Amino acid sequence: MMSLFSTWARLLIISAAFTFNCAVADELASWQPGEAKQRLISFVQQVSDANSAHFVAPSERIAVVDNNGTLWAEQPASPQLLFAMAQAKNMVKANPQLGKQAVFSAAADGDIETLRQQGIEGLLQLFIATHVGLPISQFEDRVNDWLAEAKNPETNRLHTQMVYLPMMELVRYLQANDFDIWLVTSGSLGFVRAWSEQLYGIPPDRIIASELKTEFRVLNGRPSLIHMPEVGFINTGGNKAVAINERIGRRPILAIGNSDDDIAMLQWTSAGDGKRLAALIHHTDGEREWAYDKTESASNLDKGLELAPANDWLVVDMKKDWRRVFDWQ
Repeated sequence: MMSLFSTWARLLIISAAFTFNCAVADELASWQPGEAKQRLISFVQQVSDANSAHFVAPSERIAVVDNNGTLWAEQPASPQLLFAMAQAKNMVKANPQLGKQAVFSAAADGDIETLRQQGIEGLLQLFIATHVGLPISQFEDRVNDWLAEAKNPETNRLHTQMVYLPMMELVRYLQANDFDIWLVTSGSLGFVRAWSEQLYGIPPDRIIASELKTEFRVLNGRPSLIHMPEVGFINTGGNKAVAINERIGRRPILAIGNSDDDIAMLQWTSAGDGKRLAALIHHTDGEREWAYDKTESASNLDKGLELAPANDWLVVDMKKDWRRVFDWQ
């Protein structure tokens, strides 16, 4: 016959387990019950439980996460492109001769499609022209001033409101379980560092991004760092894996992206020993967000969907797996 103490102890264990599961459910409240949510929770629990066969020490508990289309909306264009267009429009007002150049003319007119037709060289010309010349601190102030008022042209919501609520819950859940989270993006380092900590809780020293060459200058007696009109590093495709290795020096155990541009990052993460998880956010919700994958107008997701089953990558179906997309919905 079970003793009163044994019964009481058993009830305590059941109660503790129920409380823990409820806490996890609350932390990921915007995720629908199902495979995606369960795989994420199971993975985190296994690598963070000291008694688990898959336990990973906090120093090795590294997650890498893409930005555009993974943490915030990238339609109808990435916020950084919209920022560059706004700066170019101001530049054309100050110097109308710039408007004779196709890139500046399209940017000033808000013509995203014509800009994309200029290809990578045209977009690089635009980014370089609108991101150089200022001390880094002044550039970051300019970015934040723009973000304080700039709105997505289709939803009329601030870009800072276009952050995916389920992903923010996941970031907090990972941080609560001692994950070291790195933001790995093709966006420029100066642009993303300006707001990453305030918006995501990811500090500027945890950003891996594309970089312009930078020089030290003394301006008016004040030491300054200035972005120069020359690309130093483009953080796309295979370069993401290279940069992760160079910056972090450890192979991540969790990687999350949303496009074929993130494949190398997912492959590099998955190829290590021990328990690992790679995931792709699939934009399937045309009502609450935008539905797209095989498209040239945003981050293309084609090969990644083909590779996912064979590599056991988790594909998060935005329409099916997320209760809410944005916190204002």
